[in-house]
Amino acid sequence: MPTAAGSQAASLRTRALERFALWAKYTLPAR
Repeated sequence: MPTAAGSQAASLRTRALERFALWAKYTLPAR
């Protein structure tokens, strides 16, 4: 597996995790 592809995948995963954390932070307490 090329390093560039692995780095991109990790970056994408981190980005998704941050977005999910932000969503949960503002959505879950509202329930």
